[in-house]
Amino acid sequence: MNAFVDAYFLVFNLETLLVIAASAIFGLFVGALPGLTATMATALLVPLTFYMSPIPAIAAIISSNRNGNHSWRFARDLASYSWNASIRSLCRGFL
Repeated sequence: MNAFVDAYFLVFNLETLLVIAASAIFGLFVGALPGLTATMATALLVPLTFYMSPIPAIAAIISSNRNGNHSWRFARDLASYSWNASIRSLCRGFL
């Protein structure tokens, strides 16, 4: 039980929570752009994690990857609205 309490205090400190929030926004931004993927977000984030302590670094990679995997739906939903035919066909070619 002591290990769970120690892990709780490692994960839920201010530094780690700020890193999670920033990397989640980064993953959301990268994943929503057509042509960029969550794998690319992770590849762009790894050099920054070299200068972090291990717990925030792992949390940053996980949160950016998680949000990058799910944020492509924003671009898909934008392309499925009833725009005129030329814009819709243009967007479907990229999405």
